[in-house]
Amino acid sequence: MPMTGLEVDCLINVTFNNRVTTYQQGEAFMILCEFHRIASYVIPEYCDTAMHYILDRKFNPSKPPNIENRYLQMYLIPQYTIEPGSLGMKMPDFTNVLHVDTMGLYILLHRHPGRNFFSGVVINHAFRVNRWSIFGYGLGRLMMPGGRDPHFRRLYACLLALPRRYQEAIVEYNQLHPKEPFIEQLGP
Repeated sequence: MPMTGLEVDCLINVTFNNRVTTYQQGEAFMILCEFHRIASYVIPEYCDTAMHYILDRKFNPSKPPNIENRYLQMYLIPQYTIEPGSLGMKMPDFTNVLHVDTMGLYILLHRHPGRNFFSGVVINHAFRVNRWSIFGYGLGRLMMPGGRDPHFRRLYACLLALPRRYQEAIVEYNQLHPKEPFIEQLGP
């Protein structure tokens, strides 16, 4: 990552310089995009000079250089294939979904910070994965119907994010239906 405004300028020059390889242009643009995204999340009082420079310099992440799209993609390990020598890792099955280390390794290999389909899993920009969030994701995956219902996943995440919400919902239900109070279902 750039440490000074001069380094930000150098990366911008590399991004739009046709004399360098397209691979270098794409990599410089992706570094600038990621740095711009990180800088935009930091409170302005805590930004260093390079962060202020990239935000004030009006670097636009939505205007990439005129090169092929394959040079402007995040570098992720490819998905698992049965072929020998495959670099990917197979998605853990339901028997291993609560093994935090196995799921964490899979998520680190195949996803990145920001938006991805692992709803609720916390990944920071140093590629550290929060173990509690992995366990919550695995537990939700085991509980949800069909294993991949996004509507259930959102509701489940809201329920987990609000402590004691389940008990509060029971109290609300009992107040609304005093003749038919909530009956606890006991398991075997």
